Amino acid sequence: MCPWQSRFLFRAASVLTLVFVLACGGEKEAPEEEAPKTVRVRLPKPPDLSKPLPPLEWDDEVYSVRGALESSQDLKGQPVSVRGVVVEVRMCEESDEWKCMLPSHILLTDDLDRSAKRIAIVGNRLRDFGELRVGQKIHRLDGTMGTVSHDGRLVAIEGLVNLEPVEKIKKKKKRKRRSKRGSSRSKRIDITRP
Repeated sequence: MCPWQSRFLFRAASVLTLVFVLACGGEKEAPEEEAPKTVRVRLPKPPDLSKPLPPLEWDDEVYSVRGALESSQDLKGQPVSVRGVVVEVRMCEESDEWKCMLPSHILLTDDLDRSAKRIAIVGNRLRDFGELRVGQKIHRLDGTMGTVSHDGRLVAIEGLVNLEPVEKIKKKKKRKRRSKRGSSRSKRIDITRP
């Protein structure tokens, strides 16, 4: 080691020692402790765990929200009926649904106190039900179980119910009328069968 390096190290060590002694030495007055402030915390009402869970399916073959969500993978693409209580209403105010970011939909749950499980009901037919409000009980909504709304703007991995568009309902009514007209005609008999 060169002589100038050893002098430099000696000086650096002595300066650091001096700084350490000055920083740690001496008596400091302890800061006065402030009285703790009282803070009010407002928590939501705890859920009533004594209430039984709703059944997966009611006696009239209508699914509860819990039942529809737990069976959503098995019911995907099939017609389903759901019963629940409205938790949230999102109606598009525009005349054209495509001007809104999300399509008109409502969220249903089985119980307002325990609203952890929610299912979205999507479709422009929601306007036909009149004024929907939070807390309103829905006895039965029929639609098709899926994970994506008809127009693809709303996705729910756990499942959602698509209400049939008005156009499809009108087509079904026309088919029924045609089939009723056809039934009044005389039945054809196949004479080739024995």
